[in-house]
Amino acid sequence: MTLGKKIRSIRGDRTIANFVEGYGICPNTLMNYEAERRKPDAAFLTRLCELEGVEPNWLLGFHETSGTGVQYKRSVLEMVADEAAKQATFHIGPKMGKLLTLAYERAAISNAGKRQIEEIVRELLDLLDPHGKKEQINLKRQEGQSKLAC
Repeated sequence: MTLGKKIRSIRGDRTIANFVEGYGICPNTLMNYEAERRKPDAAFLTRLCELEGVEPNWLLGFHETSGTGVQYKRSVLEMVADEAAKQATFHIGPKMGKLLTLAYERAAISNAGKRQIEEIVRELLDLLDPHGKKEQINLKRQEGQSKLAC
C-alpha cells in the first residue's frame, strides 16, 4: 500500500475538511498527499502518527503485515481499552470482553487512529448495549424519587 493510500485509509469516513483541522494544512494539500501528487513533510507525518495513533514504521513502509494476519499493536489495544473505559456504562460489564475484542480487531485491521477508535467503540457500545444510556437515566430518576419518598 502506498503512503497516499495509507493516509487515505487513516482518514476513514471523515471529510477532508474535518480531518485537516488539527494538522495545519489545507484540504488541497491533503488531497495531493492522498493522490500521491505531493510527498508529505516530516511535521505532518509526525503529527499524523501522534493524533491518529499510527505506527510510524507501518506508515513509512518499513514493515508490512504479510497475508491476512493482523500484527499485534499494543498501542492500539491500549487506546481501545482507555476509550472503552471512558464510554462504557457499568451495565455493559459481561460484554466488555466482547467489546474490547471487536474494537481491537476493527481498529487493528483498519489501522485506526485515536479518533477512529472513539467512533468504533461508540458504535460497538450502541450495538451491544443500545439501551444502556436510557437505563442509566432511569436508574438516576428512580434513585431521586426514592430519596423524595423518604
